[in-house]
Amino acid sequence: MSYGSSHNLSEKTNDELVTSVCHALRDMRKEQSLSQEELSRRSGVDRVTISRTEKGRPASLLTVIQLLRGLGRLDLLNYWFNNDNITPNSPLAVKESDKKEQPKGEYPDW
Repeated sequence: MSYGSSHNLSEKTNDELVTSVCHALRDMRKEQSLSQEELSRRSGVDRVTISRTEKGRPASLLTVIQLLRGLGRLDLLNYWFNNDNITPNSPLAVKESDKKEQPKGEYPDW
């Protein structure tokens, strides 16, 4: 199952992305026929927190990682740790020289 397509992610609001991630976690749990109680035992996350998260309430990154671990899906984090495809327009590729301080008293060239 696909948990969303990456081609429209930039068009979604942050709240929509949070909801999508939360619903994807719920769908992964259901695909494995796990109850929230069982996922709670596996992940160490309180069942009430799992319920709230699955309904779209924002969760901490730690909670998401714990849930992915409980679901056996830490592989979904591989992109963050194995990404050699940073493009020149990527925020990670901004060079120190691009962060020049604007001379005092001058306006930026917008």
